[in-house]
Amino acid sequence: MMRLAILFAVGLSLALGAAPLDAVFTAGTPWTLSQSAVAELLPGVRLAQLESGKSLLAHRQSLTLFGMPVHEWRAAFRGGRLCRMDVSFFNKGDDTSLVKPEEFNARVKRCIASLQKVAAAPARKPVCVPAGTQVRYEVWEQTFITPGGKYILSWAFRNPKRRAGRIEPFQAEFINASYQPETAPPSASAKPSGELSLRQNVAREPDGDVWIRAIPMVDQGNKGYCAVSTAERIFSYFRLEIDQHFFAMLAETERGGGTSFGGISGALQSAGRKYELDVTELVVPYRPNRDFLRTELGKIFSAYNRAVPRDRRLKLEDFTRIEGRTRVLDILDLYAKYDPAILRKARTEAQSGAYTKFKNDIRRYVDAGIPLMWDCIVGLYPEVPALNMGGRPVGGHIRLIIGYNDRTGEILYSDSWGAGHAKKRMTAATAWAMTTGLCVAKPRSVR
Repeated sequence: MMRLAILFAVGLSLALGAAPLDAVFTAGTPWTLSQSAVAELLPGVRLAQLESGKSLLAHRQSLTLFGMPVHEWRAAFRGGRLCRMDVSFFNKGDDTSLVKPEEFNARVKRCIASLQKVAAAPARKPVCVPAGTQVRYEVWEQTFITPGGKYILSWAFRNPKRRAGRIEPFQAEFINASYQPETAPPSASAKPSGELSLRQNVAREPDGDVWIRAIPMVDQGNKGYCAVSTAERIFSYFRLEIDQHFFAMLAETERGGGTSFGGISGALQSAGRKYELDVTELVVPYRPNRDFLRTELGKIFSAYNRAVPRDRRLKLEDFTRIEGRTRVLDILDLYAKYDPAILRKARTEAQSGAYTKFKNDIRRYVDAGIPLMWDCIVGLYPEVPALNMGGRPVGGHIRLIIGYNDRTGEILYSDSWGAGHAKKRMTAATAWAMTTGLCVAKPRSVR
């Protein structure tokens, strides 16, 4: 049996810095602060504005809160005023070391002790909350009340367990905390947005762009969290609250990042059951228990070989290796050998029916206000702004398709890399040539 696992882990890298976050958390009345006031309290922190007037972010630098290291800080604003802050003390994407149970428990205890020092009363008892369909995982929450609001500390891990004839080790997932007013209204609803409100998010511009506005931006940082941050953006757009770290647990993302399309599709389905979302795969990704040549990727391989001269045809055995008793196909190595122009021609001409369906699916769901999760291979074709591939020729990536323009023959897409990547474009033909999977998660109320 040939096995294939594409892990989607494209990220961007920036330089590091150092600064504490304490001042904004200990401000007497933090919930009256504007974005500029928050920035004045954090002069040593490099802040990024993800969405104008709505959110600030600090990461890709050395941060601390109450003496504890912080990987990421996010602040949300409502009506121009601070309404919530989130910090990640630990997550398996930023901290790639193999953490032992005693080390993880020590980190949790340190966080509890630090938050208890700023609390106005003893902490409430920790409670175990559901972890979706991942019954091998434990998720805990503990609340701390302060004079200015409340902290909700959450942490998650996987217990050792025998699976498929082997013992899976302990896996530390995350230690996060949110800080908000004690009487804060819920930031998300129990049910997703309805059909009418989603259609109202669709803009039709004079230049022919048809695209979905108001999709929240998430910046995944240095870690390879493109799949799970894209999932967070979809759920946030539907006004449902599941962040990238929880999705990384549901999708069984690897330490440092890297999520299979099957993993993120399963995570969307798991979370979708709770919130009445249906997940549909429009371009079916490879499944390791199927004959490669009968899959979408296999059809691409065959179409490409028919489009090139005989002496330039590729052979699958040149891209396979043996791991134990399994033959493994290196799909990224295969794509690196494709001639981009020939690949695009082969896909749009030899697979013209599938190409037409791809464009029609995009129109259908964008018109309904539903973004599409796009599974693709990047590095084959130039993009604006240019991608930092870290020296690799190609890489697996997951992003959102958010629009189309029939006049120019383009699709509009968005990456989880911050404000400069919110709305980008390329030809539909190029997008189809890159595509290895496509799916949507939509509310059941949307026809």
